[in-house]
Amino acid sequence: MDTQAISRDQMTEMAIAILQATNDGDKLSPTDLKLVELAVNDMLNPVGIESFRQLHRNATKPEGYTAPFLFGIEHLTIDHDRVIRWKGVAVEQFDHSVWRESGWQDRMRSDAAGVAATCRQLEAEGIQPTTASVLARWDATAKSKPDKQQPATPARGQVTDAPPPPKPLPLNTLYWGENDSHEFWESEDHELLILRVYAQSWWSVLRRQLFQFPSQSAEEAAARLNVTLCPDKLWKRNAEGTFALEDRETD
Repeated sequence: MDTQAISRDQMTEMAIAILQATNDGDKLSPTDLKLVELAVNDMLNPVGIESFRQLHRNATKPEGYTAPFLFGIEHLTIDHDRVIRWKGVAVEQFDHSVWRESGWQDRMRSDAAGVAATCRQLEAEGIQPTTASVLARWDATAKSKPDKQQPATPARGQVTDAPPPPKPLPLNTLYWGENDSHEFWESEDHELLILRVYAQSWWSVLRRQLFQFPSQSAEEAAARLNVTLCPDKLWKRNAEGTFALEDRETD
């Protein structure tokens, strides 16, 4: 069929069929849901119309909708809550598209490849990839890495001007910040993050960008993590669009 032969009414009927077949679009990938939105608003060019027709065939086939793989990585998908799934099981959560700091697409693609590699390794060992098992593997890998080689000890009597060791970061302290859609508390090393979408009341706890557990408040999450929410500093967006920790202004 010539893609230009699809009328506006046909496009609407196809969009309705797609949504009905995917639980009102909840099962659609973010890109496929956007495609439906563009189709309903009559904003597709011939290439987009053909993609929409393929989506219609995918969503309405007898075995049901098949979500496209994230970055073409087999078995890896992403949903509207930014949850990364391996063969349908949640294993990660990405916030790259929320912060949108420079180069976020490349980092997201690289992180996705890393998640897939970890999942394949776990499966090869007979372990079910889940959020917990992926995080445990990453923790074990980090602990097994050798420490950086220490500089040679100066000869006896040799005078050195080596600077004192840097003060360790307060890794158990989280500072407040906000962006266009979230309020959050984050550690200085970006290890821990407690955040909520403004339209929601519950908070999500992430460690190394991996979802850990939901919480009814930031204070409850901090108590479970045994960390401190410090009001003395806050994360502020700078001219480059990235976040930096600054002292809170006092009256």
